[in-house]
Amino acid sequence: MHSGIKAGVGAVALLLATGAAPDEARSDDALFSFGEMRELQRLPAESARRTVTDDDVVLYQNMQFYTFTVIEALLAANHTVISLGGPPLFCAPSATFRFEDEGDIAEFLGRLTATLVGLVTRIGGSEDHYDDRPASEALLLALRAAHPCGVGLETASAER
Repeated sequence: MHSGIKAGVGAVALLLATGAAPDEARSDDALFSFGEMRELQRLPAESARRTVTDDDVVLYQNMQFYTFTVIEALLAANHTVISLGGPPLFCAPSATFRFEDEGDIAEFLGRLTATLVGLVTRIGGSEDHYDDRPASEALLLALRAAHPCGVGLETASAER
C-alpha cells in the first residue's frame, strides 16, 4: 500500500478513535491535501483558459478515484460504528452515494467542499483553514457538516 494512503487511512482512524485531529497528520503524509484537492477541482473551469496537460488529467482522475475510495472507507467506518452500537459519523441517505454518470463524483466532491468551506467561512474562519490537512480528514468533516444526524434519521451504510 502506498505510504500516503497508509498515512491517510491512519489519520482517519485516529480521528475517528479520538474525535480530534492529530498534529502529526499533515498533508505531507497524505495522498492529497484538501488544498490540493480544491486546486484540482478548479481544473475543468481552467481548461477554457489554459492548456491542460496529461499530468493534470491524470491527477484529476486520481483525485476522483481517491475521493471514491475515501467515501467507501468512510461508509464502512460509519457502518462499523453503528454495528458496534455507537452513533453514526454522518447520516446521509443511501442515494447520496450512487455515482452512475461521469462527473457524479466530481459534482459530489464540489458540494462537500463548498459545504465545509462555507461552514468555516460562516464561523469567521479562513477559507483555506483545512488546506494543509489530509483530504480524507476534510471529507469526513464535510460529510458530517453536510449530513448531520438527528432524531429518526437513518444513514447509508457500506451494504448494498
